[in-house]
Amino acid sequence: GAAEVEGMAVAGLPAHRAFVACLQGSRAQLEVGWYLAMRRMRAADLEPDLRITPFERYLEDPDPARGDDNRTELHIPVRQAT
Repeated sequence: GAAEVEGMAVAGLPAHRAFVACLQGSRAQLEVGWYLAMRRMRAADLEPDLRITPFERYLEDPDPARGDDNRTELHIPVRQAT
């Protein structure tokens, strides 16, 4: 279940393998990044694990001085081979 810390819901993720795509640029381009990451997974014959929600990890806080030079990781859980 989810816990609460300072009014925010906090949940843990089960241990899992993940395909991680690293993006550098505008966060406005994240939709394209997700699309390309999924294409790369298919090309590598990997299937997403639909039981675990994919997520974004922002590697720095938004800073107008940095402009479009943001780093973001896209984490897509990968289904284990049976």
